[in-house]
Amino acid sequence: MNKLYLLLRYAIPEERFEDAYTALSDTPHIGIIESYDELSIYFLHACTEDFQAAMITHVHNQFMRFNIPAVLQESAIIQEENWHQQWEDSIDPVWVNERIVITPSWKYNTVSHADIPLIIDPQMSFGTGHHETTRMMVQLLELSVQHGDFWIDVGTGTGVLAILAWKLGAARLYALDNDTWSIHNAVENFARNGIPLEHNTAIHIEQNNINTTELPSCHGIAANLHCNLIMHNIAKFYNALREYSGTLVVSGLLRYDAQTVLDVAKQCGFILQKCIDDGEWIAMQWSAR
Repeated sequence: MNKLYLLLRYAIPEERFEDAYTALSDTPHIGIIESYDELSIYFLHACTEDFQAAMITHVHNQFMRFNIPAVLQESAIIQEENWHQQWEDSIDPVWVNERIVITPSWKYNTVSHADIPLIIDPQMSFGTGHHETTRMMVQLLELSVQHGDFWIDVGTGTGVLAILAWKLGAARLYALDNDTWSIHNAVENFARNGIPLEHNTAIHIEQNNINTTELPSCHGIAANLHCNLIMHNIAKFYNALREYSGTLVVSGLLRYDAQTVLDVAKQCGFILQKCIDDGEWIAMQWSAR
């Protein structure tokens, strides 16, 4: 007998996906699939009459708690399918430029000739390199990381930016995220890229909250975060980078966020080096001089 699953499909602005994942970490979901301004959340159905209603209420309360504008589009009990295979088939390698490609391990053989392959097997709810902000962050990191640097990756997610910094020559890394699944996924992806973590004191990955964490002095910070998190912590970023006149690379910003972020960053002492855009998203490279 096939298993039954509960599907809850919500309309959510794409820029709030990260907040939604945090809200959903307190729910017993087994997977999340992204589409444009929508999240489809899957639960193993408990086959009780009130399970569907209880999950809808619980998810609604979590979204309300994090002030996420979510509208339920569909609620359905569905039969088991081979979703995992369908999901794997849907993820293709992403060439960021001629040198760098982000690929799942099951398609690595098709891009093994790349100068810098980033092998990233995401959880179903995490990024794969297809998002504009990830691609722009990769482009700016390639311009920013110097051999022997110490880089911090704030909101590491799959670990893709920290892994890139290491492959570009960074000598020390600190990667943090407030989500348990992200940390587990990042550790796995470091291993997939042949980067040992056991007994490696040069790389530190931990679950932590940037709002309550003091950052050590470093040469660079990568922060692909929601605009509010960047604004709240930008002075902290500057203080961590000031000693080495380091570089801050940020994204997760929409075009209409640009001027606000520019003003606050300049007040802290940052100098804008580069700003790029892709669709409605932007990424910025700053120096703390």
